[in-house]
Amino acid sequence: MFIIINETEHYMLVALNDGYFKTTGTDFDHILPPISRFGGKRKTIKERVAEKLNAFYEKYFDIF
Repeated sequence: MFIIINETEHYMLVALNDGYFKTTGTDFDHILPPISRFGGKRKTIKERVAEKLNAFYEKYFDIF
């Protein structure tokens, strides 16, 4: 039996299993929505996504 999960779910499972949440590197960039690197919106969107995923991580990290 195989369970198919998307990249964000996989990223969070790895973070929960490893015991830390990382917002740098290409793994984090793969879960971001498609955004242009020009124009300045990338930083704000990246911060907003990181805040939401960090809140999820803080809520469930005790389970693992």
